[in-house]
Amino acid sequence: MNGIKAIETEYAGCLFRSRSEARWAVFFDRMGVEWEHEPEGFETSAGKYLPDFRISIPQIRTTAITSGSR
Repeated sequence: MNGIKAIETEYAGCLFRSRSEARWAVFFDRMGVEWEHEPEGFETSAGKYLPDFRISIPQIRTTAITSGSR
């Protein structure tokens, strides 16, 4: 790790773990894309996983990963 601590940021009633996540929420809003922040976690063969966003684009429901590996 680089020793730089993420700065928690509030936007649209959500507390994001970092400014980067909040910026993605702003981007999705400006693009008119509906989003949910950390909607649910998953158990995978590699361990537990919590996606940053679930986004909704007409007729498509997908998960968006907006940050690098942790």
